[in-house]
Amino acid sequence: MTGRECPLCGGKEGVEFFHQPSVPTNVIVLFDDPTEARAWPRGSLRLLACPACGLVYNADVDPALIEYSARIEETQAFSPHFVAYAEELASHWLERHGLRGRRVLEVGCGKGEFLATLCRLGASRGIGFDPAARLERLPAQLADRIELVVDYFDESRLDVEADALVCRHTLEHVPDVAGFLALLRRWAARRERPPVLLFEVPDLTRVLAEGAFWDLYYEHCNYFTADSLRHAFERHGFRVLELRSAYDGQYLLIDAEPAPAPLAAPRPPASAADTVRAAEAFGRAFRDTARRAEAHLTLLRGDGPVVVWGGGAKGCSFLTSLDVGPLIAAVVDVNPHKQGKYLIGTGHPVIGPASLQTLRPAHVVVMNPVYLPEIAETLQGLGVEARLHGANDVLDPAFPEALGARDTLNHGSTGA
Repeated sequence: MTGRECPLCGGKEGVEFFHQPSVPTNVIVLFDDPTEARAWPRGSLRLLACPACGLVYNADVDPALIEYSARIEETQAFSPHFVAYAEELASHWLERHGLRGRRVLEVGCGKGEFLATLCRLGASRGIGFDPAARLERLPAQLADRIELVVDYFDESRLDVEADALVCRHTLEHVPDVAGFLALLRRWAARRERPPVLLFEVPDLTRVLAEGAFWDLYYEHCNYFTADSLRHAFERHGFRVLELRSAYDGQYLLIDAEPAPAPLAAPRPPASAADTVRAAEAFGRAFRDTARRAEAHLTLLRGDGPVVVWGGGAKGCSFLTSLDVGPLIAAVVDVNPHKQGKYLIGTGHPVIGPASLQTLRPAHVVVMNPVYLPEIAETLQGLGVEARLHGANDVLDPAFPEALGARDTLNHGSTGA
């Protein structure tokens, strides 16, 4: 779908606030060859904010340019911090909704690790749909309780039985978000026992407030605030049971169930106007923000090698949004399936943490600040003395003064 019409409410008055005419159309495909990585097709990321419902969407997205296949490497399951979060979330959902001994369906299951966590902690069986699923990644001891379907969940799957439908970091990838939620409502209507729907999406409010341009990707067709997410579910016949922030304010979690009777047409979120204003402020600031980040990375490079930690979507978007390619020596990632590959769009090599013992970077720019303590401990264990900086630090106008005040250019210790 291409055009100005809002994919949630159909509004035609979307306010354009951000446009990057040439960005990679995938951010989590990795390559064996840097030339191939740099040659990946590009598309236009043109974001509009809907003043009627508060949804932000890419008006120029072309689904034909986006690949979802076994070449996708999206998993965060090699981070102990993320694994602990996923286990806590799985336990919460199982307990809150009485899902122990029940069957769970996951739409957009990736490699199946969260589905495996749900089954290990108490769900009886799991079935997952994802064109990027990898059957061989499932734990052997759970293989007989989990079915992975290497395909999309669509109209032909309405008879799949489950007591809960889980969908984490997938709704933002769906161009026709209204059509998708209507599909799930039809699926829910066929169940004898009303199922619960458990979703997780990135929180747009944080992205706009922090100026986190590296959290904007071509594949993300839609971006939600808490209010626009609630509105999306209510307008498609779901009753919201819980809506909360998670993962240090980065994610939104919503628990919903099909309403027993038709709901009155929900009122548009009153906060939609606030979202439009925040989006416009973000767009106005972006160019200055990008130039400041480039200047600060140039400053760091003068002190020695600089690496970016995070070989996934954030790292790719950060590097393809800035003109800093020669300033970055490599991209670091703990996922062994990414190591030895090259980052899409820029061709930067993706290396494992142990390689830093040879590279000896002066500075490490961490794409996601929740991992700063984990990364600091890793570097200390490797004996790598480098200064850690969150990506947001690099945007701060006071960053050069902060470097001097903390004596970071002497990099005599590792710390956050």
